[in-house]
Amino acid sequence: MYDLRVSCVGWQPLPWRLVAVSADSTLPELHRTIQGAFGARCVSEHCVVIGQTRYEGGKGSRSPLRRVVDVGGVFECHDVAGDRLYVAEVVRSYEVPSRRHHPKVLGGEGMPAESRLGHFDPRVATWCAQDACRGYYPRAESSMGSMRR
Repeated sequence: MYDLRVSCVGWQPLPWRLVAVSADSTLPELHRTIQGAFGARCVSEHCVVIGQTRYEGGKGSRSPLRRVVDVGGVFECHDVAGDRLYVAEVVRSYEVPSRRHHPKVLGGEGMPAESRLGHFDPRVATWCAQDACRGYYPRAESSMGSMRR
């Protein structure tokens, strides 16, 4: 398991979540998990930037997280549908007996009230992250070209 401290850039105060994910999660699962943990109801195609490598358009769709990041590593996730940028840091890694009920949102602080996500409940965030990770949320239609910087 990895614990990730994920922040949603562009808000004041800077909202964050501490998310526990399997090191075997693929990059699309990771991306959906992060979107769900921050309350997204539609998920966009994955776009993860690790170091100088950009994983999008199917690239890295089978890559487990453990192959591309390590403890202390920092990476970005771009959510075009929600027009959000997430920055994540791998805080720690550890073993668990069962990964069945992961991902989990272990803590964090909410987003400003005007975002409709001002209230933060880790239990609700956990269910949202799990549902998004498992693909229960609809995919948002968006142009991948608009993500490029």
